[in-house]
Amino acid sequence: MCLYEMDKENGALDSLYTLYKQASKSSILNAYEETFKNLYYSLQSVDEELKHIRDTHSNDALDLDSLQNRQYLIKKLYRKYGGSYMSLMESKKNIMDKIDRIIHRQDVFDKLEKEKEESFAAYMKLANELSVKRKAVFSLLESKVMEHCKDLMLENARFKISCTEKKPSSNGIDEIEFLVSMNPGQDFSSLSVSASGGELSRLMLALKVVFQASNGIETIIFDEIDTGVSGKVALAMGAKMKALSNKYQVLCITHLASVAVMANTHYLVSKKSTFNETITRVQKLDHDQTIQELAVMTSGEASVKAKESMQDLWVKIHG
Repeated sequence: MCLYEMDKENGALDSLYTLYKQASKSSILNAYEETFKNLYYSLQSVDEELKHIRDTHSNDALDLDSLQNRQYLIKKLYRKYGGSYMSLMESKKNIMDKIDRIIHRQDVFDKLEKEKEESFAAYMKLANELSVKRKAVFSLLESKVMEHCKDLMLENARFKISCTEKKPSSNGIDEIEFLVSMNPGQDFSSLSVSASGGELSRLMLALKVVFQASNGIETIIFDEIDTGVSGKVALAMGAKMKALSNKYQVLCITHLASVAVMANTHYLVSKKSTFNETITRVQKLDHDQTIQELAVMTSGEASVKAKESMQDLWVKIHG
């Protein structure tokens, strides 16, 4: 198209040649004669170069089928790798990186092995520091648990923390186990083996008090931690929770009146079920309602005698 515009009749070359000839004969355009002449010969030179390029490539036939196949391949790659040139190039880079890693896999393995060794060394340093810090507080924790055990009528109980090394894990290299001896002359063994139901409840209360208080927690929740106890032991557990309420907010879920009576505020949790749903209701109780529910908890019914007994216990505790 460019050659045609230059070579056609009255095209660019003809027009420049005409201007050049007119300038040579005109006194007005004479000053531009040399300019027109240079432009004509420059354009003629470009025309000759373009013809040479055309002649050189005149035998290069365009393969339409090949171009269409290539276009189809490019569109297919676009669809497969994100739909844009940028995403296609990003995918190409990732594939080339993967090929490079395969070709130089030994270098990659060596690098990863070195990073693994460095990471493990850093882990072991932190794990050993953590182990030292843990062992430094064992004695204090043991004495605090023993102190609470005595308050909970476990006078003969002994508590010890056992620490052995284990396979490295996310929480360090220490295998920690709580050991107890519940009776004089009894060897230390794990909590689940040594303690009965009631003893386990009291030990769990002591442990929960120690560990939650040590973590700076302001609210302590006891969910039926008094399972398996009654009588004086239940009163002792209730008294322990009441003493804790001087420093922390204590929430306790219980079925024992001797524990519940220690609280300052009471809520009754009840459920009502129909054929397709269950509704849980939480009701705050006033004093009379509290005494009534405590009587039901202790004797199964809100009899006058049971309510009088709970009122006497309430006065004894709260004044």
